[in-house]
Amino acid sequence: MADVTTQAPARRSPTRRTRWFAEVGWKYPVAAIIIFYAAFPLVYVLSASLSSSGTLASTSAMFSDISFSNYAALSDTSYWTWVGNTLIVGAASALGAVFMGACAAYAFSRFRFKGRRGGLTTLLIIQMFPQTVAFVSVFLLLTALGNVVPALGINSKIALICVYLGGALGANTFLMYGFFNTIPNDIDESAKVDGATHAQIFWKADHAARDADPRGGGPTGLHLRLR
Repeated sequence: MADVTTQAPARRSPTRRTRWFAEVGWKYPVAAIIIFYAAFPLVYVLSASLSSSGTLASTSAMFSDISFSNYAALSDTSYWTWVGNTLIVGAASALGAVFMGACAAYAFSRFRFKGRRGGLTTLLIIQMFPQTVAFVSVFLLLTALGNVVPALGINSKIALICVYLGGALGANTFLMYGFFNTIPNDIDESAKVDGATHAQIFWKADHAARDADPRGGGPTGLHLRLR
């Protein structure tokens, strides 16, 4: 009997367009869906603000009617006072959180003292609980403080700033702690030989090392190294 050999059909190689879609092209529709998901609420709110009905619930079709009456009505409210308070609280909280977090992170990174490891672990454990858990306790604390020091009670910008600073201190400390650990201790030692104090090292030497880092430097990663 003669041997009959069958040749398998040649496998078609993927075209250039198929390879492009498999490697890169699929990301574009996914990105379009994500952008739509993120931008739709903003567009919907803008449409509701331009509607003469003045409510979100009664808005059926977006941009069905355009009216600036809602924006004109802002002149009868304390809108600009609210904006000013927001800017004051936001700017003070941001600057204060960065400063306090940097100081705490520098101390944990450069100094060796009793309770250092326990303090870092405590900060990590506290961050595991959502801030909403502390709403009631913070409210009672501010109410009690307001009876003694009205500037630190309810309806006080200073009290709100303090609450924001306390809420952001733990995460910022861990973030900047990892950044300071990336700066070699040799820089600090060289500065001490030249007579620099810890404050001068913090404000000048370590920041100069950050600016000279070719990778850009900065607290861009969360490094939890408890040494």
